[in-house]
Amino acid sequence: MCAALAGGGYWYLRNLVHSGNPLPWLDSIGPVSLPAPDQALGGREGHSALGYLTDGSVWSDWFLPGLHDGLTILWPLFAFAALAGLLLCLAAPARGWSRLEPDSDPKLGRDRVLPLVGLVGLAVIAAWLVAPTSASGPDGIPRGFESGLRYLVPALVLGLAVLPAALLPRVAGDGCPARRGVLIFAPPGIADSPPRDWRRTRRLAGHPSHDRTRGPQALIAAVVLLMAVGYPVQRHYLENRYANPTFAAPGLNAAFKSATPLSGARIATTSTRQYPLFGTDLFNEVQYVGEHRPHGGFTPPTTCRRWREVLNEGNYDYAITTRDRTEPGKPPFPETAKWTEGPGAEVFLRKPPTVIYKLTAPLDPSDCH
Repeated sequence: MCAALAGGGYWYLRNLVHSGNPLPWLDSIGPVSLPAPDQALGGREGHSALGYLTDGSVWSDWFLPGLHDGLTILWPLFAFAALAGLLLCLAAPARGWSRLEPDSDPKLGRDRVLPLVGLVGLAVIAAWLVAPTSASGPDGIPRGFESGLRYLVPALVLGLAVLPAALLPRVAGDGCPARRGVLIFAPPGIADSPPRDWRRTRRLAGHPSHDRTRGPQALIAAVVLLMAVGYPVQRHYLENRYANPTFAAPGLNAAFKSATPLSGARIATTSTRQYPLFGTDLFNEVQYVGEHRPHGGFTPPTTCRRWREVLNEGNYDYAITTRDRTEPGKPPFPETAKWTEGPGAEVFLRKPPTVIYKLTAPLDPSDCH
């Protein structure tokens, strides 16, 4: 509990110091106003999956196809099994599944691991349901639903992982099913025997000192094997990632590909998708173009003059003016592309909705059209 508080609580403390509010996405509680940053979601209009739960057209047009594509055709099975695992974890203490020692004091022998796992998994599901990125997009068109499923995946993995332990009413030996999962696969004769008999069987099976050394040796062997197999796989990934990206708008895909061979470049961008711009060796410095506001706010410049001033302050080598995606009814390029045109900015790439400029000299803020 202390470790969880130290690790998770850090972010709330940081929010408090940075913006004056541990929950900066809340700008009021009833009539009480709270300090909050001025910062847009970025890219898509925010909507939650909870707001569409009773919308049949959204289910047929977006949710069901998104679940099928994101979690495969087996998504109903995954969802049911994971939810069952989390709910069964909550029932573990009431059904006496987690007694640490059969002959110990029941008040002291309750294991809180499984119920805590169940609560954490259900909390993740609840957070995903209300998150503004779980069904982001224009009203009634949640284009971000499928990509937002990644925030639900931890709960699914957790529920599936604990389902076998939650299904067993009791496991022989010391420790709860979640900690002694290997016993799930033990032969019935061993799994049904009393704990003391099981310990005696274990002592007969091998010398205690040998048993104590097998664990570290096996761990070392596993780490060595993982490094031997993983290193070439990692190198292959690093050398080929984003060589031919297809997951974004055509202009952004071209920008990601063109940034791959760069190294040590300072890149300004208006895209919230930035990691592919860091290059193969990750030596590029990539920054979203924005201005700091009170309470931790960060917003893009709203005038041509200020836009050019911010670019000059950053001493960038390239400026990527783009939208995160193409939107029907909007111009092919963002307004920032027009603001950047002029002496000192050479067009490096132009493909809707993206224009990349190579900055060769400071831009003149008084030369805005």
